[in-house]
Amino acid sequence: MNIYLADTTAKTVQTTAEVVKNLINEGKKCIVFSEDKITLSLELEIASRLGGGFFDAEVTTFKRYLSSKKANAIVLSKESSVMIVRKIISDLTREFECFKSSLNSPSIALVIYELISQLASAKVTPQKLKDLMVNDNNLTPALKSKIKDVVCVYEEYQNRVSKAGVYDSYEYL
Repeated sequence: MNIYLADTTAKTVQTTAEVVKNLINEGKKCIVFSEDKITLSLELEIASRLGGGFFDAEVTTFKRYLSSKKANAIVLSKESSVMIVRKIISDLTREFECFKSSLNSPSIALVIYELISQLASAKVTPQKLKDLMVNDNNLTPALKSKIKDVVCVYEEYQNRVSKAGVYDSYEYL
């Protein structure tokens, strides 16, 4: 995988279009993932560089791509996931040891969701966190308390998403 850097949206579009053109000229097919707001610009720039049209490349967003691959699946947006986490925090307030002092923070649900998402993407399950708390004698009581609270929210989030029959974006990828 190659990484290309550009300091403006216009340069990003131009660089991406040039890379796609070169790959297509080598006989390769391409899928370009981008922000929704620049997909049309990318398509137009690629078409321009290829002489008017193309069939060996697709420009899309992650959400559109995932939706097209699993038409009946409902993939939660980040905002929906954060709302679920916010509700879980509200429902489980009494169980928290460490998060109690942060519960009034407007960003606590977002921060916890992003942590859960990163853990899940790294294949760190709630059970692995529980095992860590039991088996690692180097963890401080404060850290164990934080991990316990994260596990509490993480498990409940997985349960609610599963019961609703929807997918979180980290699961879906």
